[in-house]
Amino acid sequence: MICPKCGAENADDSKFCEGCGTPLEVKVPTPEAKVEETVETVTEAVEEKVDEAKAAVENTAEAVKEAVPVVPSEPKGADTPKKGIDPKIVVGAIAAIAVIALIVVLINAIGSLGSGSGSGYKDYYVTFADEEDEKTYIVNGNKTIMEVNGGAYLYSGDGVSLDRSVQIMEDEEGAAYVVTAKKATKFASDISEAWLSDNGAFIVYLNEDDELKYYTVSSGKEVKIEDEISSSVVAMSPDGKSVLYVAKNDDDEAVMYLFNGKESTKIGSGINPITVSNGAKYIYAYNLEDEKIVVYNAKGEKKAAIGSAVSSKFVVNKDHTDVLYADRSDDGDYKVYLTSKGGEKVKIASDTSMVYPLVADDVAVRSVSTVGTVSIYGISSFKNILISTGRSSGTVYYLNGKYETSGKVSDTVMAVTADGANVIYVKENDDKYNLYTKNVKKDGEQVKVASDIQNLAYLSDGKTMFYVNNDDQLVKYSGGKETVIKGADDIDDLTVTGDDVVLFTSDDALFYVSGSGKKSLASEIYGSVSVLPTGEAYYRVGDEDSYDVYYSAGGKSFKVFLKGLSD
Repeated sequence: MICPKCGAENADDSKFCEGCGTPLEVKVPTPEAKVEETVETVTEAVEEKVDEAKAAVENTAEAVKEAVPVVPSEPKGADTPKKGIDPKIVVGAIAAIAVIALIVVLINAIGSLGSGSGSGYKDYYVTFADEEDEKTYIVNGNKTIMEVNGGAYLYSGDGVSLDRSVQIMEDEEGAAYVVTAKKATKFASDISEAWLSDNGAFIVYLNEDDELKYYTVSSGKEVKIEDEISSSVVAMSPDGKSVLYVAKNDDDEAVMYLFNGKESTKIGSGINPITVSNGAKYIYAYNLEDEKIVVYNAKGEKKAAIGSAVSSKFVVNKDHTDVLYADRSDDGDYKVYLTSKGGEKVKIASDTSMVYPLVADDVAVRSVSTVGTVSIYGISSFKNILISTGRSSGTVYYLNGKYETSGKVSDTVMAVTADGANVIYVKENDDKYNLYTKNVKKDGEQVKVASDIQNLAYLSDGKTMFYVNNDDQLVKYSGGKETVIKGADDIDDLTVTGDDVVLFTSDDALFYVSGSGKKSLASEIYGSVSVLPTGEAYYRVGDEDSYDVYYSAGGKSFKVFLKGLSD
């Protein structure tokens, strides 16, 4: 299953994207099939993650790479080994985050991405494989950047920049490339792991000799950081000029070092990196013995001990200076804290293992793996934002400039926002899924939009919604008024492009909403429509033996640009 927001591949039964947390297109479960997350389950998972982090100091972990195929005929996913991968068969990977949640509505909304204008995502690269000709096309929009003989796949997570303008690609021979809007440049013949900075300017990678290398994307120059590292836990600053890694010293101790582009400085032993800000002004690390978060500066001086952290999930702002993390009291209750620039911790929430910023679709989000999973949000700080106790479900609050919560929407099974103030959400009542909206920032009144809905999409204004009612009709809601879209029923998929064009499929045909009616785009859709975070959209016409790929910059006009491909 392809995530409509970040493009990551997920298992068929995933409720949320394992890369960015976006709700996925999942059938409404029966009451018997619902997943109840218990405290015991969460506790076991957290303790297991901490144990894994401790072991990582001595053992190099297997590389985790995530492929980003576009609109496949059937979702695929499997564990990705370090080498010998056949991307034509294995196109998925284990994600860094396992989100246990319940989602009961179908979401394919990319509401606030107007042709990429104002979007945190600058570019987006996708692959189309032609099985018969044994070729893979690396595509940006409707431009083919590179044709690869055989299979190839794009990295996600650690291997893609925050704005997605730079991405790492690997072919089936093990050669690694850095992909930009203009070209794909080979930077290594054989790698086991690679990390890309948020801004896409620098790559750190392990080569075939297990040497840690530092590669400059603009010049193609590289330097060796270390002959051998003792853990595959690497963290980079947003600008890529500060790199944290762990290696053995002469006394065979596992030591965390800071590399500044020229030389390495010892920071401390028995610690693993969480994240680091530009200039290494704030180095957040995890003390494996005390299980505490500690803060250092670029000289290796310990500046603060923030407190214990039992969870391996961390959330940071775009500068890597604000950090959200979770701790658990002796009675087993979770508390989520925030530290800003290494300052004193502030309690944000209780009885939850993490909170996440609830942001508009045009805010870039990236998840990387260090001592745990670090989710990076493209916002300046965690002040004056919406937060949710789940990535897109749970309880939603407004977090003000003093890190105080106000306003509240409880027990949502799905919640999204287009403007950072108004929240569109779904609640379950008597096995029915009802749609509401509320201005949480102002703690306004809850407005009920519809009862017993099945699918949902929303436009960039955050106030116009499209949903499928219990009569299987597509309905537009705007300004308190409902309008049934004529002839729009038996809907399979529902999504919104960057130009606020509402697309839906029915009986393998593709339509778009025009006024209060529908218009046809294609009669034989192969697979599903894919809308990228930039607002671009693709669909395929034909079958597995021969299909053509159609593209639109924002959904208003589609044109064919790849012909005669096959699966």
